[in-house]
Amino acid sequence: LLDTLRVAASDPVMWEDIIRTNRRNIADALEDYRGYLDVLENWIRQGHYEEIVTLMRQAGDLRKGL
Repeated sequence: LLDTLRVAASDPVMWEDIIRTNRRNIADALEDYRGYLDVLENWIRQGHYEEIVTLMRQAGDLRKGL
C-alpha cells in the first residue's frame, strides 16, 4: 500500500511522460494482469482453494527473493 501511495504522491506530469514513453508495454502488462485477475476470480468463485494457496506461496517466495 505504501508503494502505491508513494506513486500517487509523485508528480503526475512525470508519470504522463513515463506512460507516453512506455504505453504499449504498460497496456500489455495491464492486459496480462487483467487475465491473472480473471483466473483468480474464477478460482475463488469455484472454490479452487488449493490453486489459490499455491499461488500465494509462489508470490511469497518471489517476494522473499527480491
